[in-house]
Amino acid sequence: MTYYELLDTPSTADEQAIKRAWARMVRLHPPDSDPEMNQRLNEAKGILLDSVARADYDAQLHFGEEIEALFEMGHASMQDEDYDEAIRSFKEILALHPKSYAARNLLGLCWHYQENHKEAIRHFERLTSEAPTSALYAANFGHVLKEIDDHKHDAERWFRRAIELESFNAEHHLSLARLYTSESRFEEAEAAIEDAVAADGQTDVGDIDALMELTVVYLLSGQKQKISQVAERVSSVLPDDEESRSYAASRFLRTAVMLVQDYKNFQDAEYFIRAARKINNDFGKAEAAISELELHAKADREADRMKNDESIEPRVVPTLLAFTVHKRLGFDFPDDYGDALIEAAATWSQTDIRNAIRVCESMYPNACEVIRNVLPRIIEIGVQGYTPRRENVATSSGGCILPGVLLVALFVSLFQITRWHGLYALNFFFGIWVIEN
Repeated sequence: MTYYELLDTPSTADEQAIKRAWARMVRLHPPDSDPEMNQRLNEAKGILLDSVARADYDAQLHFGEEIEALFEMGHASMQDEDYDEAIRSFKEILALHPKSYAARNLLGLCWHYQENHKEAIRHFERLTSEAPTSALYAANFGHVLKEIDDHKHDAERWFRRAIELESFNAEHHLSLARLYTSESRFEEAEAAIEDAVAADGQTDVGDIDALMELTVVYLLSGQKQKISQVAERVSSVLPDDEESRSYAASRFLRTAVMLVQDYKNFQDAEYFIRAARKINNDFGKAEAAISELELHAKADREADRMKNDESIEPRVVPTLLAFTVHKRLGFDFPDDYGDALIEAAATWSQTDIRNAIRVCESMYPNACEVIRNVLPRIIEIGVQGYTPRRENVATSSGGCILPGVLLVALFVSLFQITRWHGLYALNFFFGIWVIEN
């Protein structure tokens, strides 16, 4: 399949037609749900928007079926991460057509993916020397150098060279922005992203990728409140149709899910859910799961405050409740941490524990809602009709030992709730929502 067929556009398509075709196709194949196709689409856009690379590609389409077949084999091997086989295919192309810049470009990338930096640099030095007016090859050289510690300082120069050659291509500005972000140069990263948005002289749906990159900068630089401003900008450039709004909202939701799944970062995920709601507040069948994720974010935040709340007595109760909330949300703790909290709580009366839980429910309703079904079991930890002396519970490990049967019952209750904490349902319903919209 040629790059033109991949983008469903004619071989005579101009720059704007290619960009529109790419934007249309990439919505159908987002990076998190179809990474291989998304990568091919970005590769096709990169080649066809670069005049030198496109001329070389068009020439090779008419060079012969053997070279076309070798390109297909090489691409398939790269997708399978079989770089040895891909290298063989591209070397064969160069044997048949030594001036194939496209083959040398892909060969250099394969060496890069194999972390053979010497070979990767050698091929890109030759490529950028023989095709000095190609922005794509300059940018790819920057990507290679960015991943090599001793050459990171050279990556910026090549990204800037790509921008000089092809200033209208937002991707080159974004590559520079990502380099700055990786080095915590956030102000420069933000400026480079704004250059990407303005690169083609208009702000439209094709700028969603650049604007989403801006949310990463705001997240990492501690400017999370600005994420909602990005959503407002995205909303302002969207066409007036449900498909576009659903797609744009899904980009924010996918980031939220990634933050929870990969980092257990519920509180930052909430910023992205709020941003998604600014664009499209109708999540269909995914609404219940998204709402539960919002509840978990509030519960996580309240649990952080609750465990440090010195106004609630006995102190071990809010600490135990916060521990239970965080266990349900999937956080890890030392094996003996919960045991020590239960042991300490067992030295207090059920009346004391019940009163403390009531205060927690009033002050931290979302955290307590997440563990509503286990609260009665926590009360049962306490001793009936017995109020301990404070010196007996000076530390979290002091006091009476909970009877064995009750201790086991509580742990069953506490840890059973960690088996399902809403993320599985979130993925399921979110998948349905994306498909339906």
